[in-house]
Amino acid sequence: MKKILLVLLLQIVTASSQEGHITCTIPPVKMSQDAVLTCNFPEDLNVTKKDFAIYHYLNDNRDDIVDCWWLKGEMACSTKPDIKYQASVSRSFTITLLNVSSIQKGEYVCQIANHDPKLIQTCHLLIKIAEKEDNGNPVVAIVSTILVVGVILVILVIIVVVMRKRISFRKCKCKRKNIEESGEDQAMVVIDDKRVTKEFQDFLLKKVREMFPDMLDACYFVPPIHFNKTRYKTETVAGQVVYIPDPPDPSDVQYNQAMENVLNYLRRIVETKHERMFVLTHFNYDDYLNNPDHKYITHVLPVPAGLKKRKGENKIGCFDFLIIHRQYGVVVGVVKTVGDKDDESQAKKKTIDHAVVLEVSEAILQLRKAVCVMQHLMSDQNQPPKVRQFLILPNIAQSTLNRALHNHPGVAQKLRKSFETEDVPTELCLCADRLTDPQPMTWWDSLMTTSTDDFIMNDDLYECLIARFCGPATTSSLDIPRTPDSLQLPKTIYQAVSVTGDLFDRCTLYPGMTDLIQEPRVFLSGPPGTGKTRLLGLVGRKWLSEGRVVQIVNTSAELTSATIQLVKILQEAQRSGTSLKGMVVSLNCNIDRREDIRSTINRLKENAGEKSVCVIADDVEITTEKTKQIRMFFRSLLSWLPDIYCWASSCSTENTPKDWRSEILTVPISCPPSVLQEMAKENPIPGVVPYSESKFTSPTEGMPVMHIKHSYSSAKHIDYEQCGKNILNVLSQALRISCMDTNSATMDVLASEPQKRYKHPTALQYKDILMLFEDDFTQFMPLIAAFKESRIPVQVIDSENQGDILNNNVVVAAKAGFLCGIKRKVVIYVEGIKKPSDVSAGWNKLRSITSCTSQLVLVSSPATLDSLIFNALAGTAEVMSLVLRVTAAKIKS
Repeated sequence: MKKILLVLLLQIVTASSQEGHITCTIPPVKMSQDAVLTCNFPEDLNVTKKDFAIYHYLNDNRDDIVDCWWLKGEMACSTKPDIKYQASVSRSFTITLLNVSSIQKGEYVCQIANHDPKLIQTCHLLIKIAEKEDNGNPVVAIVSTILVVGVILVILVIIVVVMRKRISFRKCKCKRKNIEESGEDQAMVVIDDKRVTKEFQDFLLKKVREMFPDMLDACYFVPPIHFNKTRYKTETVAGQVVYIPDPPDPSDVQYNQAMENVLNYLRRIVETKHERMFVLTHFNYDDYLNNPDHKYITHVLPVPAGLKKRKGENKIGCFDFLIIHRQYGVVVGVVKTVGDKDDESQAKKKTIDHAVVLEVSEAILQLRKAVCVMQHLMSDQNQPPKVRQFLILPNIAQSTLNRALHNHPGVAQKLRKSFETEDVPTELCLCADRLTDPQPMTWWDSLMTTSTDDFIMNDDLYECLIARFCGPATTSSLDIPRTPDSLQLPKTIYQAVSVTGDLFDRCTLYPGMTDLIQEPRVFLSGPPGTGKTRLLGLVGRKWLSEGRVVQIVNTSAELTSATIQLVKILQEAQRSGTSLKGMVVSLNCNIDRREDIRSTINRLKENAGEKSVCVIADDVEITTEKTKQIRMFFRSLLSWLPDIYCWASSCSTENTPKDWRSEILTVPISCPPSVLQEMAKENPIPGVVPYSESKFTSPTEGMPVMHIKHSYSSAKHIDYEQCGKNILNVLSQALRISCMDTNSATMDVLASEPQKRYKHPTALQYKDILMLFEDDFTQFMPLIAAFKESRIPVQVIDSENQGDILNNNVVVAAKAGFLCGIKRKVVIYVEGIKKPSDVSAGWNKLRSITSCTSQLVLVSSPATLDSLIFNALAGTAEVMSLVLRVTAAKIKS
């Protein structure tokens, strides 16, 4: 009877939820029993295919217990191990919390991606204290039943009263009546909402001041670099998700190029005029305040959902450019990629003019929507910012735009009205010829002084805009497939370094590469960063999933970091996946000695048992002297073990053994283009084929290379103590390395946990930083000491301790070329005082620089003239004379 009444009560409460609300229910349970949580949604998620999640709050700590998304039309979920969930979803979704304990108490929230936070209601799990069993006294049963019925009636009365008050309050709120007209209860709610809103704004302001320390006096790009629109499909190989790039859409390629060009143009303006502003890209309207912390969920700041949409605006949902300027207010820009090639004939000109007019007309609608959005979002301000507009047409000349608008005066008049100017509207458009202008000031000054109405941005409003658009409550996502490891777009440089590293470190392979893993014997060759180790790792996973013994053979005299890394990859794969039931074995074989080869072959057979021998040899040495021994080693393997499964790799194509399938990989995968461009300045290395251009769009061009010049204590000696301080200064300002905690090595990137819809940018750790030296060095050198004095853990690595140190959370320092195959997000490459000229030195630099998956810091000698000036300041009269002659000659020329 009690259970029936309780279920009836829950149904009544659920049915009473308001339209558009998300609710949840959890009946009380006893300790160690299973609790059933039911989410009730305002829509059928099996139809709308929206992502959803369930969060648990206890003592202000949030735990993401269920995260569900849609992959190729099918629902996929990740959950905590003590939770079971139903295999489908509609307007409700049920999970079971197994064997509940005190840590499961607290508040639960069901959430749909981008749902209005104010329409989400919480539920609480109550754990009942175990009661003594009664003796079945019928009087007690009757009394308890009467009490339950009475409680239900009281609750129903309360529900009706509360619902009426809520409806009354909502009507009052929408009509903006005086608080007195709404009654005392409504007044208290309004006051509470105002308090939460004030706390929310203070919280956002505090966090952006931490994220952007000098935001009032500097320029920031958010995100700091451009992320391209890319397309991928995914494959799963032995439990490993592999990203396979799809051919890019031509319109996306044009858009990516246009955005890069405009961003570079704006950076030139910043460098020339030292503008103070925030430049936002990749910003969808729905991103705005889409992720407030739970305690601020009742804030009443204006959000995009409250804006009425005009006809034709339903598909307009983003800013191409949103500039928050320190002085002039807000500037919104729209990019259109229409081109004007082949406009010689009159027919072609008419076609081009028609296309231009269509794009401009569409842009006018987008700009009008952008202005309405900004005015709505800032409607709570006493003096909202002025909103200027500009149009970017990077693929047509201004003369083409003038001609098209001259032939369509109606569109020209709409554009003039949109720009709020009586002048020629094309003067405020950024066309191809202006993008290449070395003096970009004319267009920028015209844009900034148009229709100012004497508006000056004050500090409070400027910080308010940045806090709302760039703070932790506003999150944007990358345009990549919906997978559990989708990444949230970064806001700061240190976040961008981490995100870029994650993108280039994930398992990406080009079409057709995964087909190779069915082959028994393959020799991979090609320059660093082309996916050789990734393929070896996939092959190893496949063999492990078949229950085989995977034997990783090190062919160098000393254990190499590539072998250590591959063993680590496969062992971690085993720990994370129960299907990989094989075994990983590491062997050393000095291939210079025939006895070692025979001994290794015997051990391979013994370890494999009755199954086929499976061997992986990564990063076979490139030296010409060892080519003969390497070929002999593989020939011996095939001679003694004709059924062997063997994969190997080398950067040199000269090591390829006979009777092995040879695959030369030349397309870079794990290294950003910005790093490769730095390496392209070096001389080619014999035996290593050059990189080839990819047919697919890179996720991003990457972080700009940071250049630091050596300081000299004398003409021939580098001041490594000052060099260390220079490096630390860059790392602390740009990468916030000084903010990292020594124990956890995490940074407070975002104070509020983002929705599980996107994986937030992972924090940089000390182990993400690799420091490589051309010259010999020790752990006692001043540069290393400078790091340690700054409480940054750094360890020098050698052949004996690399296995331990590579797994520790420390900055690793090593000789250039020693850690071949190791990838790190930040690589600091310290050049020596003399530039080495031998092949091995060039090889070491190639391997060192291409170890970088994100931020390269290049510490090099100053230019020749700088060196002369240094020597002159040191007091050398002859050099001073030479400096003066060189300078005079330059001035004269």
